[in-house]
Amino acid sequence: MFASLADQPGGDGLVDPARAGRTAGPPWADSLAIALGANLGDPFATLVALRPLLEGLLATLLEECPPVGVLPGSSFAGRGEAGCGGLARPEAAPIDLDPLTPDPLSPSGPEPGPESGVRLSSIRLRWSPLFCTEPVGGPPGQPAYLNGVLLVEGVAALEPRPLALLQGLQALEAQFGRQRLEAWGPRTLDLDLLWWGDQVVQAPALELPHPRLQERSFVLAPLAAIDPLLVPPGPGAGGGPSPSQNCGSLLAALLPRLREAAPQRLAGRAGWPE
Repeated sequence: MFASLADQPGGDGLVDPARAGRTAGPPWADSLAIALGANLGDPFATLVALRPLLEGLLATLLEECPPVGVLPGSSFAGRGEAGCGGLARPEAAPIDLDPLTPDPLSPSGPEPGPESGVRLSSIRLRWSPLFCTEPVGGPPGQPAYLNGVLLVEGVAALEPRPLALLQGLQALEAQFGRQRLEAWGPRTLDLDLLWWGDQVVQAPALELPHPRLQERSFVLAPLAAIDPLLVPPGPGAGGGPSPSQNCGSLLAALLPRLREAAPQRLAGRAGWPE
């Protein structure tokens, strides 16, 4: 199971033996982040319905990732895979999102096997508040967006699988009726992987870190609401901000330059208490 913040004394995570003795990486090395957005239909109902599905996707995917440094074919590889370091194999099977499939987080859902080497209890999900934002780019006349961010902490000990996660996110978008009819057009659901640790990916389907991460107030505002001192990765291979360039300072510098209205934070309510 994923641990909640309440499970961590003083809000700090417990030391994971799998990470003991590892060289400290950049501030974002132990996390991944996913941006959420919708502006068609009932965006609030969509994002509320998305939460358990996205948690289930992450639980399944992270369960299948062996610890960093474990060689393919070892007892930690699990499920007969040839390892899952780096990018996902093109022939990897699509992630099953059938609503009849047991929730991976429920008592009847799958649990990490004894040789999986993954402690989902050390992984924490931090949901941002929701923000009402004006569309950026695309055709005129679009309705306002509802945006948020999910920050997943505690992933540094796992081999990253960004393309596998992208595949799962796109399957979720399709499940909610996403149609890609025009660039920057309105959408029932938009999910973007912002970063996964210190991975740098330059592929037609995915760039990591997200190249426009620091230019989007609808991303920085939710991240800053989670933690204004959170330092995100910068765009480009190997690029990154200094520790002073945290989400709070990046957002403060961006707001005066916006052509659109600043994001408006919404009060928490049933289904989205943050």
